[in-house]
Amino acid sequence: MSSVPSGSSPTEQELVDTIILTVRTLGVHTGIPKIHEHIKDARPEWVLSEKRVRDTRRKYDLVEFVSDTDTSKKPSSIVLSSGASLAAGASLTMFHLDYLLTGDGAVVRFIEAIPTAYCVPEPPEEATRFLNILTETHDAEVLRRWDSTCPWCARRAQAMYSAMALLLHGTLVTPTVLVTALPLCSSEGVCFGRASAFMPPTPQEPDSSA
Repeated sequence: MSSVPSGSSPTEQELVDTIILTVRTLGVHTGIPKIHEHIKDARPEWVLSEKRVRDTRRKYDLVEFVSDTDTSKKPSSIVLSSGASLAAGASLTMFHLDYLLTGDGAVVRFIEAIPTAYCVPEPPEEATRFLNILTETHDAEVLRRWDSTCPWCARRAQAMYSAMALLLHGTLVTPTVLVTALPLCSSEGVCFGRASAFMPPTPQEPDSSA
């Protein structure tokens, strides 16, 4: 009596590469069941559960998140609803808002539109306010998608400490803003104080009262 050879489980790297390829093929909004089904069809020899696909995708944040801005023809509705003023007919450019998740090494990317005038080696003061509005909103989104714990007390993360670096250089193929993010148990207290000392300072928007 002959036995049927059992399947093999993909390595972590094999699964990561396959998920990335599948998302590129099917689109970023494809759900886990569809991704799992597609992978099983392509690699029937793999022993792979839907749970492992979901956990791996969450662990490495294998997706680019497109926020309210779907093209470079309009600024984010997040910014507009917050009262940021933009010149009528201002030229806009797509840019990457990349969150570097401290400790995990993963990157969560949002795609936004920003006035082209801000995409220079030394952005004007208005750029800081524009970007602060975006990051304050996206902090909550990153925290929701990034299941993590506070690095000091190991409690479940309930807040995000983020430091933004302005890198909107016009010489880049795609202008980028890098946000270094750290999960915290709270937005105040001992752990928050440690994060303040550990993380680089964030550019502040100008004082309007000056």
